[in-house]
Amino acid sequence: MNTRERFNASARVRVNVLDGDDQYPQFLPCAPRAPHSPPVCTSPVYTANVTEGQLQEGPLSFSPGAVYAEDGDRGLRAAITYALLAGQESSRFHIDNVTGAITLLRAVESSRQTPEICLSVMASQVNDPSKYAVARALVRVLAPNRHPPRFPRARYRAFLPAAPRRAALLLTFGGQVLALRAHDPDFPEGLNPQVRYTLSHGTNQSQQLFQVMPNGLLVAQVDQLRPGQSYRLQVLARDEESGETSNTTVELEVLWPGQAAPRDPSEPPPGRGLPAGAVAGGAGALLLLGALLLLALLALRARRRRRRQQRTADRAALAIEKHPNVVQAGKSPPSPPRLYYPNEGYSE
Repeated sequence: MNTRERFNASARVRVNVLDGDDQYPQFLPCAPRAPHSPPVCTSPVYTANVTEGQLQEGPLSFSPGAVYAEDGDRGLRAAITYALLAGQESSRFHIDNVTGAITLLRAVESSRQTPEICLSVMASQVNDPSKYAVARALVRVLAPNRHPPRFPRARYRAFLPAAPRRAALLLTFGGQVLALRAHDPDFPEGLNPQVRYTLSHGTNQSQQLFQVMPNGLLVAQVDQLRPGQSYRLQVLARDEESGETSNTTVELEVLWPGQAAPRDPSEPPPGRGLPAGAVAGGAGALLLLGALLLLALLALRARRRRRRQQRTADRAALAIEKHPNVVQAGKSPPSPPRLYYPNEGYSE
């Protein structure tokens, strides 16, 4: 400071900003509630399935993932402990306070009486229990699965006329729309709402040219197909609850524009008669039916004739009773008077 020349020195100071414990635990996967920075997460709903009357070994398998939470302060990563809040059916389950794995202790007797159980899971910081989060774990009780889904046929024939349009549904014999349905006897009318249909990967570029809809309909990009081409598609039906699968094969033939799909070869061709045996059987049945009708008609006519005769006899009897010349029984009839005529010959 007192010299003519000025001298100075500099130094670099690094300031490390530490994460403070100001965030609560968050259940994963994170579902952002709004476009905040950092994102504000809402707790997911964990779902799992159990079968009535059965006690599953090991922890339950939840979706969209295992029950798991972490500290919202990423720099601190405070340890998390788990607990089940008291509920109507919470005593049936046990939760590991370190891992969050939930285990079924007692089997559920009836899926009709208890179709589902809703659990409340609390995750809190070990060093500060006042910082916690709560998520729902939904346990669905299913009836026993005795039958896997099965396609009625192992192979289907499909046809599709080439056209310049973008997409079209695959057809089967007779021009009918091909609809694949996996039958599951565990459900009324065999319709399982949890069956999902998919195409197997890597066959004839099926993922690029074809798509299977949730209702079992197949859609193709028609403008990418050429007449005379053939494709072999593998369709999978998977029960999302039990994990059981079934598959079938669809053999597709691309037709020329305007060409109609062929008829089913198992059906009789139109315009031709039935087989001789069927014709003979039908003729015999018609003759027998005609004979029965004729006998019934004759019996009806005879019955009507007897009724007419009886009515005629009754009317005649009634007329005789009421006529004044009719003599009642037990009385002698009066003698008719003697009449004489002119020119009548007399005899001695």
